[in-house]
Amino acid sequence: MSFLLDVLKSIVFGCVQGISAWLPFSSRAHLILLQSLWPIMPEWYYRMFLVFVSTGSAFAILVLFYRQLFLKRSFFRVWKSIVLASLPIVGFGMLLSYWIESVMSAKFVVAILLIAYGIILIGYAKHPVRAKYHSFYELGANEAVQFGLVQSLALFPGTSWLASGLLGGRFLKLERKASLLFSYLVSACSIVALNLFQFSMFFKDGYPLSFFQGFCGLLSAVCSFIVGIFIVRWWMRVFGEQSLRWVGFYRIALGLFMIVFFYIF
Repeated sequence: MSFLLDVLKSIVFGCVQGISAWLPFSSRAHLILLQSLWPIMPEWYYRMFLVFVSTGSAFAILVLFYRQLFLKRSFFRVWKSIVLASLPIVGFGMLLSYWIESVMSAKFVVAILLIAYGIILIGYAKHPVRAKYHSFYELGANEAVQFGLVQSLALFPGTSWLASGLLGGRFLKLERKASLLFSYLVSACSIVALNLFQFSMFFKDGYPLSFFQGFCGLLSAVCSFIVGIFIVRWWMRVFGEQSLRWVGFYRIALGLFMIVFFYIF
C-alpha cells in the first residue's frame, strides 16, 4: 500500500508541477501547499524531488520549441540571446541558493509574493504598451542581460518564471507573444543549468538515494513533462490581457488562502 501511495503521490506532484510551472501561478507555492497536506519525506528527498519534477517541466519547453532552438537559420542569434539572459539567473541561483531556500521559502514570504505579483499582473493587463521589439532576436546583448536580471526574480518562491519574464519583456518593450516565448526558453534553459548544479551538490553531500526514490523522482518528472506540454500549448492559444487579469486575481486569492491556512487555522 505504501508503494502505491508513493507512486500516486509522485504522479500528483508531477501533474501539479506541470500545470503550474508554465502559467504565471508559481509552481512552488502550489507544491508547498501540497507538501503540507501530503508530505514527501524525508526533507532532503523532498528537496531532491523538487529538482526532479522541475527538470521534467523544463524539458517540456525544450521539446515543444525544439524548432526555434535547434532548427532555425538564426540558431546562433537565438542561443546568444538565451545564454546572455540566462547568465544572471544561473549566477544568482548558484550564489543565493542557500539564502533563497532558508529565508525566502518561508510560507508567509511566498504568500506575500503571490499577492504582490497578482497585483502587478492585473496592472500589466490594464496598461499595455507599444512594442519596440517584435522578436527577441532583435534584442541586443545589453537588453538580453537586462531581461535575465528581471527574470531572476523568479528564483524567489511565490513569484513565477513566466510572470517575471513577462515583466522583463514589458520593461524592454518586447512584443507580448515574443516576450512569452523568450520567457519560456530562458526559463527552461536556466532551470536545467541550475538543476544540474543542484544534483551535483546532492551527490557531493552523499545523500543515500534509493532505487525506488529515484524511480518516483523520474516518474514525477515524466508526468510534469507530459502535462507541461499540454498546458503550454493551451496557454499559447489563450494568452492575453483578460487571461492575465484572471491569473492576477487567482494569485491574490491563493496568497490570502495560504496566510489563513498556515497562520490562522
